[in-house]
Amino acid sequence: MEKPDSYFDWQLQFRKTKIAHKTRDALQTNFNVMLKQFTEKKDLYKSVLLKEEDYHISKYATSRQAIKVIIHRLGKEPHFIFINLAEKLISHGCGRFKELNTENSPKFCKHLVKLFLILKEKEPDLALSILRHIYRHREGFSFC
Repeated sequence: MEKPDSYFDWQLQFRKTKIAHKTRDALQTNFNVMLKQFTEKKDLYKSVLLKEEDYHISKYATSRQAIKVIIHRLGKEPHFIFINLAEKLISHGCGRFKELNTENSPKFCKHLVKLFLILKEKEPDLALSILRHIYRHREGFSFC
Protein backbone atom coordinates (compact mmCIF):
# COMPACT_ATOMS: atom_id res chain seq x y z
CA MET A 1 0.00 0.00 0.00
CA GLU A 2 1.30 3.47 -0.85
CA LYS A 3 2.02 5.99 1.83
CA PRO A 4 -0.61 8.76 1.65
CA ASP A 5 0.61 12.26 0.78
CA SER A 6 -1.62 14.03 3.25
CA TYR A 7 -4.04 13.45 6.08
CA PHE A 8 -6.96 13.74 3.64
CA ASP A 9 -5.45 11.12 1.35
CA TRP A 10 -4.96 8.87 4.36
CA GLN A 11 -8.56 9.40 5.47
CA LEU A 12 -9.86 8.64 1.96
CA GLN A 13 -7.73 5.49 1.75
CA PHE A 14 -8.91 4.42 5.21
CA ARG A 15 -12.57 4.87 4.27
CA LYS A 16 -12.17 2.94 1.02
CA THR A 17 -10.55 0.08 2.91
CA LYS A 18 -13.27 0.13 5.55
CA ILE A 19 -16.00 0.05 2.87
CA ALA A 20 -14.26 -2.84 1.10
CA HIS A 21 -14.13 -4.82 4.36
CA LYS A 22 -17.79 -4.11 5.12
CA THR A 23 -18.79 -5.19 1.61
CA ARG A 24 -16.80 -8.43 1.93
CA ASP A 25 -18.29 -9.10 5.37
CA ALA A 26 -21.83 -8.44 4.09
CA LEU A 27 -21.26 -10.80 1.16
CA GLN A 28 -19.98 -13.46 3.57
CA THR A 29 -22.99 -13.03 5.87
CA ASN A 30 -25.48 -13.14 2.99
CA PHE A 31 -23.84 -16.30 1.65
CA ASN A 32 -24.02 -18.04 5.03
CA VAL A 33 -27.65 -17.06 5.54
CA MET A 34 -28.61 -18.29 2.08
CA LEU A 35 -26.72 -21.57 2.41
CA LYS A 36 -28.36 -22.30 5.77
CA GLN A 37 -31.76 -22.05 4.07
CA PHE A 38 -30.93 -25.22 2.11
CA THR A 39 -28.79 -27.16 4.58
CA GLU A 40 -29.25 -29.37 7.59
CA LYS A 41 -26.52 -29.12 10.23
CA LYS A 42 -25.24 -32.65 9.80
CA ASP A 43 -24.74 -32.15 6.05
CA LEU A 44 -22.89 -28.90 6.71
CA TYR A 45 -20.55 -30.66 9.14
CA LYS A 46 -20.02 -33.61 6.78
CA SER A 47 -19.21 -31.30 3.86
CA VAL A 48 -16.11 -30.06 5.68
CA LEU A 49 -14.64 -33.58 5.52
CA LEU A 50 -14.91 -33.75 1.72
CA LYS A 51 -11.77 -32.99 -0.29
CA GLU A 52 -11.83 -29.93 -2.50
CA GLU A 53 -9.48 -31.55 -5.03
CA ASP A 54 -12.11 -34.23 -5.74
CA TYR A 55 -14.41 -31.59 -7.26
CA HIS A 56 -13.97 -30.81 -10.97
CA ILE A 57 -16.19 -27.91 -11.95
CA SER A 58 -17.14 -27.26 -15.58
CA LYS A 59 -19.10 -24.14 -16.33
CA TYR A 60 -21.44 -23.96 -19.26
CA ALA A 61 -22.88 -20.93 -20.98
CA THR A 62 -21.28 -17.53 -20.88
CA SER A 63 -24.27 -16.21 -18.96
CA ARG A 64 -23.22 -18.43 -16.02
CA GLN A 65 -26.62 -20.11 -15.98
CA ALA A 66 -25.40 -23.71 -15.75
CA ILE A 67 -22.71 -25.60 -13.87
CA LYS A 68 -21.67 -29.22 -14.15
CA VAL A 69 -19.57 -30.85 -11.43
CA ILE A 70 -17.94 -34.25 -11.35
CA ILE A 71 -16.81 -35.52 -7.96
CA HIS A 72 -14.06 -38.13 -8.27
CA ARG A 73 -13.53 -40.17 -5.13
CA LEU A 74 -10.85 -42.80 -4.75
CA GLY A 75 -12.28 -46.30 -5.20
CA LYS A 76 -15.87 -45.15 -5.71
CA GLU A 77 -18.12 -44.25 -8.62
CA PRO A 78 -18.03 -40.54 -9.47
CA HIS A 79 -20.92 -38.30 -8.43
CA PHE A 80 -22.37 -35.73 -10.81
CA ILE A 81 -24.04 -32.44 -9.96
CA PHE A 82 -25.80 -30.41 -12.62
CA ILE A 83 -27.30 -27.01 -11.86
CA ASN A 84 -29.23 -25.26 -14.61
CA LEU A 85 -30.76 -21.98 -13.50
CA ALA A 86 -32.57 -21.31 -16.79
CA GLU A 87 -34.39 -24.65 -16.62
CA LYS A 88 -34.74 -24.47 -12.80
CA LEU A 89 -33.10 -27.84 -12.33
CA ILE A 90 -30.64 -29.33 -9.85
CA SER A 91 -29.75 -32.91 -10.62
CA HIS A 92 -27.57 -35.11 -8.41
CA GLY A 93 -27.48 -38.89 -7.98
CA CYS A 94 -26.67 -38.97 -4.27
CA GLY A 95 -29.11 -41.00 -2.15
CA ARG A 96 -29.10 -38.40 0.62
CA PHE A 97 -30.00 -35.65 -1.88
CA LYS A 98 -32.96 -37.68 -3.12
CA GLU A 99 -34.01 -38.48 0.45
CA LEU A 100 -33.89 -34.80 1.46
CA ASN A 101 -35.91 -33.62 -1.52
CA THR A 102 -39.02 -35.72 -1.19
CA GLU A 103 -40.59 -32.91 0.86
CA ASN A 104 -41.69 -29.46 -0.27
CA SER A 105 -38.66 -27.85 1.35
CA PRO A 106 -35.58 -28.28 -0.90
CA LYS A 107 -32.34 -29.21 0.89
CA PHE A 108 -28.73 -29.77 -0.18
CA CYS A 109 -26.68 -32.85 0.63
CA LYS A 110 -23.06 -32.61 1.75
CA HIS A 111 -21.85 -32.68 -1.88
CA LEU A 112 -23.83 -29.59 -2.87
CA VAL A 113 -22.85 -27.80 0.33
CA LYS A 114 -19.18 -28.48 -0.44
CA LEU A 115 -19.68 -27.25 -4.01
CA PHE A 116 -21.04 -23.93 -2.75
CA LEU A 117 -18.26 -23.62 -0.17
CA ILE A 118 -15.70 -24.10 -2.96
CA LEU A 119 -17.48 -21.59 -5.19
CA LYS A 120 -17.59 -19.13 -2.30
CA GLU A 121 -13.79 -19.23 -2.11
CA LYS A 122 -13.18 -19.07 -5.86
CA GLU A 123 -16.07 -16.91 -7.08
CA PRO A 124 -18.07 -15.48 -4.16
CA ASP A 125 -20.37 -13.36 -6.32
CA LEU A 126 -21.30 -16.35 -8.47
CA ALA A 127 -21.95 -18.58 -5.45
CA LEU A 128 -24.22 -15.99 -3.83
CA SER A 129 -26.09 -15.19 -7.05
CA ILE A 130 -26.81 -18.89 -7.67
CA LEU A 131 -28.07 -19.37 -4.12
CA ARG A 132 -30.25 -16.26 -4.38
CA HIS A 133 -31.70 -17.45 -7.69
CA ILE A 134 -32.51 -20.88 -6.27
CA TYR A 135 -34.04 -19.30 -3.17
CA ARG A 136 -36.20 -16.84 -5.12
CA HIS A 137 -37.48 -19.50 -7.51
CA ARG A 138 -37.42 -22.54 -5.20
CA GLU A 139 -41.10 -23.27 -5.81
CA GLY A 140 -40.48 -23.87 -9.49
CA PHE A 141 -37.17 -25.73 -9.11
CA SER A 142 -36.88 -29.42 -9.79
CA PHE A 143 -34.56 -31.31 -7.42
CA CYS A 144 -33.83 -34.78 -8.77
